Amino acid sequence: MEIEHLFDKECWVIDFLPYRVKENSEGRFFDIEEYYLKDDGLFNKFVNIILKLNCYYDICIDDRINPDIDKIKKMKYANILIVNRECLITLDKTDSHLSIYNPDDEMLDLLNKLSGSEGLYLWRGI
Repeated sequence: MEIEHLFDKECWVIDFLPYRVKENSEGRFFDIEEYYLKDDGLFNKFVNIILKLNCYYDICIDDRINPDIDKIKKMKYANILIVNRECLITLDKTDSHLSIYNPDDEMLDLLNKLSGSEGLYLWRGI
């Protein structure tokens, strides 16, 4: 299935911070982000969100509908298409966030709740 067009749609993120850090911030964002990326805890939270989401919706990864849970847990990168929805989630172990493209209101509500259950935040990307 073609998914490239979804990257041009509205983007939301699930992040360890409640909103985007400003470019001229006086904080230590890159040091903190590196700290979180070295630890698998943040990535495991993202995987948990995908697994919980799969309880409500079929997902497609590499043209496989609802792949094996162990395969999902071992992934380092994936484009995850929500079946029967025009919604795409990118999972990348080198990112400190999940990107969600073209979610509808129902999906946003669920992702907000799932994010909160993992101690994470959902906010509109740029």
